[in-house]
Amino acid sequence: MMTNQEIIEKYKQIIKDSAERIVEKIGVAHTESVYRNAMAIELREFFDNIQMEYPVAFTYKEIIVGQGYIDLFISTVDTMKGVNPQWTFFPIELKHQKTKVNNEDSKEQLLKYLNTEPFRTNCKFGFLVEFPASSKSSVN
Repeated sequence: MMTNQEIIEKYKQIIKDSAERIVEKIGVAHTESVYRNAMAIELREFFDNIQMEYPVAFTYKEIIVGQGYIDLFISTVDTMKGVNPQWTFFPIELKHQKTKVNNEDSKEQLLKYLNTEPFRTNCKFGFLVEFPASSKSSVN
C-alpha cells in the first residue's frame, strides 16, 4: 500500500512525463489550449475522468461573486491506497508564455482554485504544468 505522498509523487511523474512527451511530439510555442487538449488526450491513459475547462465558483459570505475555469479536472478511482479504492480529485493548471512564467503568480492561481468547491473539502493537492518557450516543461 502506498502513502498519500507516494501517490502524489506518482501522479506528478505521470503528468511530467506526459508534458515532456507532448513537447517532444508537437514542439513549443503553442497556445495554452493546444497543450490542454494534448494533455487531456495523453492523461486518459492513466486517469478515469478528465474534464477540460472545469468551472469553479468564487464565493464571498456564501454568495457567488465570480467564476473561473480550471484547465484540467481529474477524477480517478485510486486503487493504490489498498483494498478499498477511493475516488481522488485534483486540478491541473497549465501555463504557457513566450516569456518567463511567473511561478509565484501561477502557484497562487492554483491555490485559489484549491480554495473553491469541490476542492476545498475533497482535495489537498493540485499540479501546475508550465510549457515554456524552450524545449523543457516543468511540473510543480
